[in-house]
Amino acid sequence: MKAISRLKESDSTTSIETLHINFSKKQVKANINAIRFIDKDTEQHVIYLSSLDISAYGETLDKAKKMLQESINSCFQYFFSHSQKRVKDELAKLGWEQNHFFNKDFSRAYVDGNGELKNFNAIENSIEKVGLITT
Repeated sequence: MKAISRLKESDSTTSIETLHINFSKKQVKANINAIRFIDKDTEQHVIYLSSLDISAYGETLDKAKKMLQESINSCFQYFFSHSQKRVKDELAKLGWEQNHFFNKDFSRAYVDGNGELKNFNAIENSIEKVGLITT
């Protein structure tokens, strides 16, 4: 079982990130912002999803993207192995709120638009904001 079948970049970042979690089908659809950069010391490509506190890296951008897909899948497989209450609690710790009208939907109303990176060592001018869509 894979939590997501496809991860693709969108044309731009979104101001409101969304997660649609279907526990019975073990499926996730999401619109998530990411920050992509090259580490100064290691020259590794890094992709960071602040809203899920997930990062991935690789010698090439393709390797970083592959690691990111695996990391996202692992995150949601972990969630699907626990109760919905626990998942809601974990997402709340990350700043997500459940939509009370559509109980499978979660949204994160605020994402740092300045792209401030703490404890990262990015090469100047390598920081890029991208949107990611899972289906």
